[in-house]
Amino acid sequence: MATIHAAVTGGIASGKTMVCKIIACFGIDIYYSDARAARLMECDDRIITALKQYFGEDIYCDSKLNKTVLAHRIFENDIDRAFVDSVVHPVVLSDYFEWRKHTHNSITIIETALLPRLSALSDLHEVIYVRSPLDLRMKRLIERNPISAEMASRRVAAQVAEAEYENTATHIIENNEKRLLFPQVVSVLEQIEAKHG
Repeated sequence: MATIHAAVTGGIASGKTMVCKIIACFGIDIYYSDARAARLMECDDRIITALKQYFGEDIYCDSKLNKTVLAHRIFENDIDRAFVDSVVHPVVLSDYFEWRKHTHNSITIIETALLPRLSALSDLHEVIYVRSPLDLRMKRLIERNPISAEMASRRVAAQVAEAEYENTATHIIENNEKRLLFPQVVSVLEQIEAKHG
């Protein structure tokens, strides 16, 4: 069977990482794009040079990205966010495709909140959308950062619209604290294997 390339996607604080942790229990390789992007922003010379030229040298301190300042800039200013995306996304996507070449499982997963906006990922066989109510996402976002409700709203507003996720999804997992995640994940994996087996 040829390798099935899939994605887990959804808005900020929807529970993508939790779903991916469950999937990983089945030995499936997962590319965590946010974590990888954070790493590349501190080690890839193309990104570092571009961000310093745009934001100034102070965006880095002792080779560490000033994430607080960057987050403030990109969630306050659409132009700044678009610039960062234009610099970081191509490098992350290149890194992902290189990673994909070296995986040997029958299924690979990329976790990304931005899937509907990434045309380079149009070759994916399956898209798992983790859907979560806005009030729960806001609550999780405020608790894990912590940030104000206003800042949480801005971060959510900067994300892809729910309709865009639904339009690209081949499977939907409900993370609403009413339905258990594990059985839903198992069901989706079974459906994917049956479809491509």
